[in-house]
Amino acid sequence: MERLGHSLLVLATVCLMGCNYPIQAALLSGNGSSGIEGQALIGPTCPVVRENDPNCADKPYPTTLGLYQNGQLLARLVTDDQGRFKVSLEPGTYTLVPEHKAGHIARPLQTEQRVVVNAGVYTSVKVIYDSGLR
Repeated sequence: MERLGHSLLVLATVCLMGCNYPIQAALLSGNGSSGIEGQALIGPTCPVVRENDPNCADKPYPTTLGLYQNGQLLARLVTDDQGRFKVSLEPGTYTLVPEHKAGHIARPLQTEQRVVVNAGVYTSVKVIYDSGLR
């Protein structure tokens, strides 16, 4: 059984790292009852941000996130076109590392984000990119 679990993890990791289509949900380990879900956003979207102006709100940002545990890369998560992602994981501590797109001015505000996954729940996170717009 342990070998089967390891094989599924490897298969999921290879797909996440090599698929050319967005991954909206991935099962890396666990039974699907816990993991990480979230959205990548970019802002500011207006040169002069005005509070309560929906036109200036942060916008979804399709990107790729590295998922690590104990310094080991588990997968590269590709968000959907709305910046959303969801991955099923065993309870534990993970690190999300937003990737910088070559040729793009946008940069992640945090170089990494520590995420604690508890049993039976999905931990929600936001990954924010700075658009560079001033």
